[in-house]
Amino acid sequence: MSIVHSTPSFQQIWQSIQLPALIPYLENWEIRDLLDQANHASRNTVTSFTPVEVVWSMVHRALHPDHSIRNTVEHLASAGILITPSGWCQARSRLPEALLPQLAALCARKTSQQWGRSYEWHGRPVYIGDGTTLSMPDTPELVAAFGYKEGKYGPSRFPSAAAMAILHAGVHVVTDFRLAPNKTAELTLWREMIPGLPKGAVILLDRLFCTIPDITLLQRGGIDMITKLHGRRAPAALIREGRSIGLNEWIVPFHLSATTEKRNTGLHLPETTEVRLIRHNFRHNGKRRTIWIVTTMLDAAVYPKCEIVALYRERWGIETHINYLKTPLAMGILRSHSPAAVRSEVGAILLAHNLIWAFMHETAQQSPQPVVRLSFAGAIKTVLQSAATIRCAPLRRQRGFVVEAMQRLAQLPNEDRPNRIEPRLLKRERNAFAYLRTSRAEARKAC
Repeated sequence: MSIVHSTPSFQQIWQSIQLPALIPYLENWEIRDLLDQANHASRNTVTSFTPVEVVWSMVHRALHPDHSIRNTVEHLASAGILITPSGWCQARSRLPEALLPQLAALCARKTSQQWGRSYEWHGRPVYIGDGTTLSMPDTPELVAAFGYKEGKYGPSRFPSAAAMAILHAGVHVVTDFRLAPNKTAELTLWREMIPGLPKGAVILLDRLFCTIPDITLLQRGGIDMITKLHGRRAPAALIREGRSIGLNEWIVPFHLSATTEKRNTGLHLPETTEVRLIRHNFRHNGKRRTIWIVTTMLDAAVYPKCEIVALYRERWGIETHINYLKTPLAMGILRSHSPAAVRSEVGAILLAHNLIWAFMHETAQQSPQPVVRLSFAGAIKTVLQSAATIRCAPLRRQRGFVVEAMQRLAQLPNEDRPNRIEPRLLKRERNAFAYLRTSRAEARKAC
């Protein structure tokens, strides 16, 4: 790896590669502490490209519209650090693999501690969980590590990974994230993440997670859940066995099936689990609709039905946040060519996402706009565009420029659009070419 520094002092170089608006949410000593805990041996001299600098360069890469390594190297060159793309990749590979996920979790924890209490529900923190998939380049290493996804027309054209995310509702930071081969079930990833949830929390989940094993594991950890009724359970049959506790709500039993018991022999599951079933009727586009909601919070006096239904609507917020990760931060189609590099890239994206939300919360605190009305993409642009101005300013004026950047972000809020529905359809037509479903060598022979 070749690194050549030009004449500016180390302090000038250091100030020029950081994103000043984000520095308060991730201190340099916090990065060094985690490196020390991992017993990471690094070159900490003035003339080296230190691991702390590597971390900030990865955050910059995640936030910048051009996610190429070449653009990252050019940004470092403008700061006086001349390094080749290969050298940058080598520096990234030397970081401990757990460092970036730990930094993302640290940022999430600090943000939740500072702003989370105002978003609690009945004095309890609320989390949202959901799964997704990520695509990546078609390299032999990634195919071996993650595999192709089987579909209706055969395997996918690129390897993909299964992912599971847990979001702190209201605070909007990702508190936990798991990446695995695409054939890994969401329930498998989810059950690995349950011990990380705090006691007393409430988790909002999709109907896939409405199972006795998941309900039992959460209850053992002192955690309640709200989810839709699984499609394999008939509400009429449950109501016949249960008892009414009010209008459109019942306490019903979930019986453990022999198949579920056999698949989860080590969990010692109960034969019967009582849950609260809620029927919610509503109209949408003039049509009458019904959803069945299941919760482990049985006390209707403490947790009224209307509040349960209103809280469950917040679950759809995680779809928007997964889109934030996949579109502005480009996690939907990753660029790295090895499993370790893929995990590092994902960790940097999660860290950048949580840092931006910390910046947005402080912006909302200093303006009349609630944080949900602020633009996530606008916050990214504000952080990147204000970086040079803040760095060039004297230290005594830098904070003032950060506040000005926050005020500009607050002046262009997103519209409040409740009950908005966006179909997952493309408006712009694409070229009428068939998909490449074989290797290029085979396709050339066929031509």
